Amino acid sequence: QDHCSQGGEIQYPGPHLPEDIWCHIYSLLPMRDAARAACVSHAFKRSWRCYPNLAFNMITLGIDIESCGEDGIARNFTNKVDHILKNRPCIATKTLEIVFRYYNAKVCNIDSWFQAAVTPGIEELTIELSSKSGRYYNFPWSLLANESGNSIRYLNLARCAFSPTDELCFKSLSRLELSDVAITGDQLGSILHNSFALQRMQLKFCNKIICLKIPFHLQQLRYLDVFDGGSSLRVIELAIC
Repeated sequence: QDHCSQGGEIQYPGPHLPEDIWCHIYSLLPMRDAARAACVSHAFKRSWRCYPNLAFNMITLGIDIESCGEDGIARNFTNKVDHILKNRPCIATKTLEIVFRYYNAKVCNIDSWFQAAVTPGIEELTIELSSKSGRYYNFPWSLLANESGNSIRYLNLARCAFSPTDELCFKSLSRLELSDVAITGDQLGSILHNSFALQRMQLKFCNKIICLKIPFHLQQLRYLDVFDGGSSLRVIELAIC
């Protein structure tokens, strides 16, 4: 329960600490716990509007898979994400995770979610979709062709088409994971071109990559995991100068 000071200022439950410290502590909570705290505390409700770590999956959104079919799951998922982003002010996002392993075609708002949540300063971005629809989600790479791309440290894409037409500047990217992503070797090169901080790269079932070229400037790369199921990859080329 919240308490008010004599000036009417809302006080956080617990030790008397500056508001920015409470906000930082709150930001460390998992999203579902942060939402629960906001339901019982006016102070945390205010912090919830500035919560920087967005994780949208079946567990954090509290969707009961057993009680509804594919249409119901997609509808509940969409409505809950829309509601959270609609009531969230335009503030910086630190991490964004969208995991939906059902029919992607029935979730049609993903582009608008990215527009709302991908902001300059974002550090971690995960999108894992389903292969059930037989279609790849066309990842809006242009959203990362500015300051947002500069701050990305971790990029994890699954079941997406990633087709940049320009070189991207991922100067902070240290970890890259692509699984069943429709991307060619040249398109991957547009990611690696300026990824000087890359330390770990994992590629699984990226069947459009025939020749994987590792640029010389990736001096910090310590871990490389490539699994293509024995399909298309023919050459891994390591530049030495």
